[in-house]
Amino acid sequence: MNPISTSELDSMRADVATAACDTTCTIQRKVKTSDGYGGASETWTTITTTKAGLSEPSGAQLANYADLIGTSATWKVQFPYGTDV
Repeated sequence: MNPISTSELDSMRADVATAACDTTCTIQRKVKTSDGYGGASETWTTITTTKAGLSEPSGAQLANYADLIGTSATWKVQFPYGTDV
């Protein structure tokens, strides 16, 4: 049996990402910037815009994390392979 080549694997990953990731998502990070007076301010900087897949978690997943999420709205977010989140 021959292993999957890198190009075939990349092609499969791209096909799955196209099929499963249908929502535009902006990934941001908090960055501290010096204000020149010895202080710093925090701002959000956009790292990338990509496609993501959103789905509701299962009841079992909600039960597992109930103590962490409480009554907050919860979504499962899936990104294409290799996305730096």
